[in-house]
Amino acid sequence: MTAVLALDGLTVALPAGADRTLALDDVSFDLRPGEVFCLVGESGSGKSMAAAAILGLLPPGLRRTAGRVLLDGRDIAGLPDAALRPVRGARIGMIFQEPMTALNPLRRIGDQIAEMFRTHTDLAGRDIAARVDALLADVQLPAGLARAWPHELSGGQRQRAMIAMALALEPAVLIADEPTTALDVTTQARILGLIRDLQRRRGTAVLFITHDFGVVADIADRVAVMQHGRIVEQGRADDVLNRPGHPYTRALIRAVPSLLPPAPRPDGAGPPILTADGVTKVWRGRGLRPRVTQALRDVTLHLRRGGTLGIVGESGSGKSTLARCLVRLVAADTGRIHLDGQAFGVGDPRIQMVFQDPFGSLNPRRRAGDLVMQGPRLHGVGMAEARARAVELFGLVGLNPAALDRYPHEFSGGQRQRIALARALALRPGVLVADEPVSALDVSVQAQVLDLLAGLRDQLGLSLVFITHDLRVAARICDRIAVMKDGQVVEEGPAATLFADPRHPYTRALLDAVPGRGWKPPGVV
Repeated sequence: MTAVLALDGLTVALPAGADRTLALDDVSFDLRPGEVFCLVGESGSGKSMAAAAILGLLPPGLRRTAGRVLLDGRDIAGLPDAALRPVRGARIGMIFQEPMTALNPLRRIGDQIAEMFRTHTDLAGRDIAARVDALLADVQLPAGLARAWPHELSGGQRQRAMIAMALALEPAVLIADEPTTALDVTTQARILGLIRDLQRRRGTAVLFITHDFGVVADIADRVAVMQHGRIVEQGRADDVLNRPGHPYTRALIRAVPSLLPPAPRPDGAGPPILTADGVTKVWRGRGLRPRVTQALRDVTLHLRRGGTLGIVGESGSGKSTLARCLVRLVAADTGRIHLDGQAFGVGDPRIQMVFQDPFGSLNPRRRAGDLVMQGPRLHGVGMAEARARAVELFGLVGLNPAALDRYPHEFSGGQRQRIALARALALRPGVLVADEPVSALDVSVQAQVLDLLAGLRDQLGLSLVFITHDLRVAARICDRIAVMKDGQVVEEGPAATLFADPRHPYTRALLDAVPGRGWKPPGVV
């Protein structure tokens, strides 16, 4: 079958002073009509750079030095923006990784989808409105959301709106750059099913960029594995997933968490270190007709000393609201939250939080060492001791203490998460609440952070509340798991028991939606 899109020896040079000289090094692959081609690899491997190069969207300072990008046999590499405008959107659609930054926050969703038709067609306004409604229906969104603003949609809804925009002009090629990263498993399953269904119905060729091998197992026809800007392995999905030939591919697959929890650890002695009894929380909007949302409904949980309690559920189930209530960043409406058997207030150093997005939670204007020292300094620790503690913690979380004077943007995503961990540990807490700390990390960095958390838990005697939508991650690190739906805990128990014999229909639905559930990585018993 003739390829609709092909990269032939594409090479992109990095600016002087970068860690390596090339962002893309002699990259070649082709994409055929009606197939899903997955591009996988760690962060920084060049996956997203390849997508940017196809559309002529390379960041400033980067330049193509060799190779071709062939669309229907025509080389579009190096064309000026004016020549690429009819290609972008009309022939090649793009779903960006983070819809909240890709969508204009000042324009309604329907207006942003309609812009595709206003720019590329001569359709009348009434016809454009009908097309927008049809596209929203295609991606399983109600027509009423056309008048919604991006911030009023959930993560999954925003991603579906992005898909509607990308498919508006029925492009021959769809590039999906990590479209399911940080989405819960059921939303992820819906998005994957939607892309697969639309691809089959329209014969669209899909270039799917991901670090999730479970997703690859579910949707890929062929796979290419990238490392340091080069493709190190390429072939049919079944061959790459089950008979990987390159050591790097084998290492990535070994890092995929199993759905089989490890043997239970011994229970800690004594009373729970953290308890939540009958906690409720209602969010009330503003205006003449404020929206009322019941975020938490009579939540009761107990975290044993030295244990790890996982909180899992879909987006909007109340997980993050519960986390913020536990650390007193949000006041519960009713119920009791006790630490070591006592009530406590905001800023108690005995309980700290690691947020989902380390780049958003770290002050970009302050050096990493200052961020780690800030908590101890506010609690009266002298500068010399705070600095020594920061040096110790950097070593503990696997960072070079020489990097204390660097800024957050100078670190990778995994390194920033380690800085966030060091900052949370600087006050020597007994309880750490981690809200989706590995959701946006690739599998190898994810494995490193999970191993780090487990090691710190055992080494420092930490007790962890671990919030995640990824049941593979929950199986790897959690002793007990609580499943939340619509603000309620619908099932709770030991991880091994819950995975082996889920009782609640919602728990079974979550497990059934795990990407690649039927795929067993080589070497897993």
